Amino acid sequence: MYLNTGTPAPNVSEFTVYQFTQDYKTAPAFDLPNQPVPIAIWADIDNGKTLTGNNRDAHGMVVTKDKYLHQFDRIRNNVEVFKVNKNLEYEGSYSLKKSGACTSTLNAATQDDPTPDLADVDLKDKRIYVALRGTLPQSVAHAAVGSCPGLGIIDLDNKKTGRLTHVLPTVISSGDAKDNLSDPHAVILVKN
Repeated sequence: MYLNTGTPAPNVSEFTVYQFTQDYKTAPAFDLPNQPVPIAIWADIDNGKTLTGNNRDAHGMVVTKDKYLHQFDRIRNNVEVFKVNKNLEYEGSYSLKKSGACTSTLNAATQDDPTPDLADVDLKDKRIYVALRGTLPQSVAHAAVGSCPGLGIIDLDNKKTGRLTHVLPTVISSGDAKDNLSDPHAVILVKN
């Protein structure tokens, strides 16, 4: 089982992937708090730092049938890819920017800023569907501020790389019609 941690604040960089066991004691013989200890299997060397214009924010991941883990970065708009074996093996990264799919919405402060959140992969391992954050986060103020809220579609070139090919925009207009309040957080595919 894998878990990631992203930044808790707009100006702090955090990108870590942890591995947990799935072998837990059942009730009433529970494990002690924080046991077994998670293992940080991949951590950015700049975690905890403020990197002007270059922070990180790990958030959302999917695993393909061929066991490639795609880990999203909401600030850098990229995807780090790992091969899931006994240990995670780093395979490289790909960008969600410069594809022409992410355009700006009302009052966006940035351009070509997809800001990926939670995602799911299709049954054929050909596409990843990802929620793209909006310009005005509806939860709390944080680093996840994007320019093209909606459903992002990433076509996988192979199991290790992909490209943002489509954005199906979502719009919720503010009362004065100056802002798009849409702020998607997750995508779940229902597999029949």
